[in-house]
Amino acid sequence: MNYLKFRTSACLLIISLMLVLSACATNGGGVATDSGTTTDSKTASTGDEAATRTYESDKGTITIPEHPQRVVVTVDDYVGDVLALGVTPVGALDTVFDAPYYKKYLNGVENIGDSSALSLEKVTTLNPDLIITYDDKAYENLKKIAPTVFIPYGKYNYKDRLMELGKVLNKEQEAKKCLADFAVKIAEKKQVLSDVINSGKKIAIFEITGKELYLYGKSYGRGGTIL
Repeated sequence: MNYLKFRTSACLLIISLMLVLSACATNGGGVATDSGTTTDSKTASTGDEAATRTYESDKGTITIPEHPQRVVVTVDDYVGDVLALGVTPVGALDTVFDAPYYKKYLNGVENIGDSSALSLEKVTTLNPDLIITYDDKAYENLKKIAPTVFIPYGKYNYKDRLMELGKVLNKEQEAKKCLADFAVKIAEKKQVLSDVINSGKKIAIFEITGKELYLYGKSYGRGGTIL
């Protein structure tokens, strides 16, 4: 289980949401008020402070910006989702920068260190207005820097996770459009694949890294969604 948790870094959306990144809309989305997500409180603020809203997370109710502008993502697997929603984070983990399919989208994004050695100092210097994490150990320190949304790894499938991040970032309409576009892509690729693979055949997805061998299900990217 740990392999499935930690070896999906920066790969989960290779054939998924990044395929529709350029097709995602950029218009602002509404804020959901259904169970356990976000409530639009539109706190009228003074001076240059932005409006805020509340979000019901696994760590309780927190106040987050209405429209986050400086987002730090401390989870490599979530970066593809955030990019697909039209948001470029100001900081991300070092593993993200090794992924060739992310490179052209990471201009100006700062390296905040490894997942096992997150640089809180670097995160602080980026002056984020929102942090997204699944790191339970780092959460207490991160929330001292900026409002921190805790989304546990594995709680959502890729569709629900994108929608949840859409709520966090106030990009729900973009999330819906991305998923709709992706569904079209899946249908197209399934048709292509059906011409190559007979429906009666059994397929396995492997990843070989050094001396390690990983076996993935259809929900862990790597083309599994089109099988």
